[in-house]
Amino acid sequence: MRVPRKRESLFSITMAMVLLGGFAIRACGATDPIADPNSPSAGSSQDANEPRWDLAESFTFSWKSAELSAKVVNSTQNGEGESNVPVHMLTVSASVDWNPLQAGGLVIIDVNTPQVCELLDEGGNPVQYRNAQSDQFRCYQDRKWYWAWESQAVATEPLCCTVKVHVCADANQTMPSTISVLKGYIWAIYADAVICVEVPFDPNCGSIETEAAPDLTFAVDPTMPPAPEPIEYVSVALPTGDTVCRPKRATGLYKYQTWVKSKTGQPVLTLRERIRSPGKAHAFGDYAVVRTELFDSQKRVCQIPVNEGVLSVLWNARGVLCSGETAQPWNISYDTIWHIVAVHPVEVKIPFLLRAIPVPGLQPSGK
Repeated sequence: MRVPRKRESLFSITMAMVLLGGFAIRACGATDPIADPNSPSAGSSQDANEPRWDLAESFTFSWKSAELSAKVVNSTQNGEGESNVPVHMLTVSASVDWNPLQAGGLVIIDVNTPQVCELLDEGGNPVQYRNAQSDQFRCYQDRKWYWAWESQAVATEPLCCTVKVHVCADANQTMPSTISVLKGYIWAIYADAVICVEVPFDPNCGSIETEAAPDLTFAVDPTMPPAPEPIEYVSVALPTGDTVCRPKRATGLYKYQTWVKSKTGQPVLTLRERIRSPGKAHAFGDYAVVRTELFDSQKRVCQIPVNEGVLSVLWNARGVLCSGETAQPWNISYDTIWHIVAVHPVEVKIPFLLRAIPVPGLQPSGK
């Protein structure tokens, strides 16, 4: 049994990654998966719709602010429906934190669409409400996450979720002065491992396979342009008598396109959102592509391109399309495309409880 050591702040963990001007110098297992035996498995018999209170023990939710607004809704059409229906919107902002020593197997969380499943007033009575946000489409903050130190999930900035609910109101009902209990959940993805597959930045590479993901093939699109040549500089004399170094030619562009495909014919999804077609939700399979990064193997420097993207193309036998581009840095030569892949991912609900939330009044305070 592991004994938890003193918890480090997100800021200190982030600084330990040595972020340098948008580039990160960090370790990444090239092909070897880093598995956590305690993580939820994709083959688990637990219902995905059941809140995982056991996993919630590693998270801390704290409400930071509460806001109440009001509006009047007119839903009449052709003389039918209700008019002048008062609706209150309660917005609660909460911080989300977790203990990386306890959150084994955590890949990423969605803090954008928290859902409320119980709302109680100061007397413990239920308050009528409906969620103002849909959780049908996930919005995982993949650009803010890294996996390091034995595959622990690390965010590059503190996370905050905003809970929004419509509270029914009428002339005979007053808003509670306090929400004694707000129970809800967020979505999270766990996996048995997070692996990093290295693909050469070479349009002639073809396809490669790796023992870390034996059912996947990684192929470089042959239409991808080659990496730009290293930048050469020349000294230019200025009218002032000074000299400056300038590129001998225009700097290039790193632009790539690769495909990730399953040998079994099973669709490979991404983490950004589970793809939904009308009437059908595609569940995760054995693998899910998180994102891609550019890597300089000589200087051990990686970068996530600003417009990096991974797209599940279920109707295309070529699999997941990975792409990105970035301007050529002056002192870095990228030669590798990292593919970050989650092994046996599973999506679960992480429940939370917020208590004793004061509800602000709508009437102006007297002077």
